[in-house]
Amino acid sequence: MHSNKRPRQDDKRTKKQPLSCAECRRQCDRVFPCQSCSKRGCAEICPDGALTSGKGSRFILANTEQLHAKIIQMSDRIRQLEDALGSLQSKCTIDPHPLLSQDLLRIKNSLELYTPQVGAPPGAHEPVASSSHLPLPDIDHRPSEDRSSSVEIAPSDIPTRLSPEIEKLSQTFPYPWLPNNPMRERIHSMLPSRQEAEYLCTQARLNALWQYNLDPSETWLPNLVHHVYTTPVQDLCFRRLSLLFIMMSIGLLVDLNQQNEPPRADTYHRLARASLCEMNLMDEPNLDLIQTLFYMVWYLLIFSDKSQAVAYAWSIMGLAVKLAQSVIRSPPSSPDRDGNRWKVIPEESQRRRMLFWELLNLDARLALSLGRPPSTCLDHVDCRRPSYAAPEMCIVPGAQSYHEWKHGFFLNCLTPVLTTAISAQPQPYQKILDVDRTIRDFTVPPTLDIFNVDGIHDNRQLTMQQVLVSSGREIVLLQLHRNFFTEAMSDYDAFSYRHKFAPSAVATYLSATRLIATLKSLEEWEPQLSKRFMCFWFNAFSGAVALSLIVSRTPFLSIAPFALRELDTVHRLFAKVAEECPKVAQALPLLTKIAEKSRKSYVQWRTSTDDAGAMDIDQEHKPRATSLGLNDGSSPFTNAHYDLTRCLRDFDTRPLPLLHTLSTFVPQNRLAETRPDHVSAHDLSSDMLALALGRDGDLISVRHPLSDSATAGVGPQRVGNHTFNFDFGALASNVENQSNTYMSWF
Repeated sequence: MHSNKRPRQDDKRTKKQPLSCAECRRQCDRVFPCQSCSKRGCAEICPDGALTSGKGSRFILANTEQLHAKIIQMSDRIRQLEDALGSLQSKCTIDPHPLLSQDLLRIKNSLELYTPQVGAPPGAHEPVASSSHLPLPDIDHRPSEDRSSSVEIAPSDIPTRLSPEIEKLSQTFPYPWLPNNPMRERIHSMLPSRQEAEYLCTQARLNALWQYNLDPSETWLPNLVHHVYTTPVQDLCFRRLSLLFIMMSIGLLVDLNQQNEPPRADTYHRLARASLCEMNLMDEPNLDLIQTLFYMVWYLLIFSDKSQAVAYAWSIMGLAVKLAQSVIRSPPSSPDRDGNRWKVIPEESQRRRMLFWELLNLDARLALSLGRPPSTCLDHVDCRRPSYAAPEMCIVPGAQSYHEWKHGFFLNCLTPVLTTAISAQPQPYQKILDVDRTIRDFTVPPTLDIFNVDGIHDNRQLTMQQVLVSSGREIVLLQLHRNFFTEAMSDYDAFSYRHKFAPSAVATYLSATRLIATLKSLEEWEPQLSKRFMCFWFNAFSGAVALSLIVSRTPFLSIAPFALRELDTVHRLFAKVAEECPKVAQALPLLTKIAEKSRKSYVQWRTSTDDAGAMDIDQEHKPRATSLGLNDGSSPFTNAHYDLTRCLRDFDTRPLPLLHTLSTFVPQNRLAETRPDHVSAHDLSSDMLALALGRDGDLISVRHPLSDSATAGVGPQRVGNHTFNFDFGALASNVENQSNTYMSWF
């Protein structure tokens, strides 16, 4: 160190005199060391150095190579001494040494920079090893936008069955490892080749991250791969390794060159959980940790079919939001609660804001589907919205991006619905109609409108975002009206368009049919990718259940025969892809059963009506708008949105379909016989069957678990040994008792 001291001073004297101190900037008197730095006791870093804030009121010197090198040297020495002491202790007794307790082992982590040590191989000291946004070697990492990649990557020979030690570690997530646990090398050895890792990350970016892209820069995933594969295992940040594992898991699931639901995807997910157990999640949380937890939640909700997936995702989401609040938000005493004066570089500030707002949105969606309060109230949020001007976020130049629309919809529409849906007090119906009006009046840009005939449909990312906009909007409307629709269908003997909750029935019909139309468009434009995201199929299935209730309970309504046509549409879609998609094949027999029962109910009503002929109905006896009471001031549609009244007027002018044109829903026996043998007793088909059908196969409806008796239908129905709640936001069993759970309308 002494040999290098004089050249450093000579270089400093030959440099041009700076105009201001790097720490004080414009507050500097430009006499170095400046008066401000002298008062603060950091004159030795003036004018080139800068102070980086630590926890509380502590500071560490930044841009000081000697300090960083010393910290790394001391951390390595501590690690060597701990290993030697642990090895010596194991020869004497099985009890751990008192100096190797968990608290003492964490001492070195508080200063750990996760950078390569002095004796690391060449290239390990590159800045990429400790940063997410640093330059890469001269390699073009930009993936091809072609839908069919010509690159063939041989899958790595990674076993789908993990060792008992790693499996146990995965099951103990999120608790940390025990002292001297030798799992670090074993988990690292489960990595595939770097070429395969880069390929899977590319597939995830192209085919999955159009929904939640926490870091839209093209260098993020290449930097992540470079860090993991160039950093020695003893210096590797296992939180970043966990992030890579979960991204590879998602990449496998959306890789159209792989089989649907490859077993290795679940293996990578379990490895991601095991990797996070290296240290306590509460110990120095960072953005990499929160990103990993976020994608774990998304994986559980979208791709996992485990019985506890949703309940597990709910718990992880709460943890992720709390950790994000401690990392992203500034201390209350800060003059700038958004952190602008904390010397955070713009790219890092943008990354924090995007992560926090995506967390808020996903948390609200999950809370609404489960009928629970969100983890964060918007009244307590001071984090500004991110910038949406990045080229990576703007697919159509000059048009509003999907992420900007999504966050605006969350603020103006999703939040009021969530407040109304989970309220402990019954909400007046007029408030429901007011919120409904706000949602329907919220503008959807033409570039994000899937039903826009002049829209762009040759870009996969934009197409999937159009599907998300359409389904996300209709899901929120369904959640808003679900309790009142259930109440209306429970009182079907006295139901008519003059019923006080009739607007909710029409709103449910419109949203259910649009969910089915959205799925039809998705399957037409992206037939392969659509089979990888079961949430869209579950949404359409839920819409079909709602339509079957309308037809079975109120076949006399003018919308009933057209609801039956929509059932035929969704049934054809399910039958079309059932052979290629096991989960769709599991749901198809149930869909066939409820659709056929609905058809029989409608045909029975038509044939028993005095005004109906053998094959048709006299159109003169159809109710007109005046008889519907739409022009009457006492009509429940008086304060409803124009879309609802226009729907009734439109069906009022349409001729009823002939009975012989109604499709017959034939059970798909062949598909039912070819179901996979590994399906468990708690699989999707059996639970949805028990949910939608009663003991005798009749359609049932029960109330939302948090709804008030004044605004809900009949109570929970017991089917077999399970109690189910007919909740259009979450077709699920009782999550509180940790029974089997399946998401829908999410």
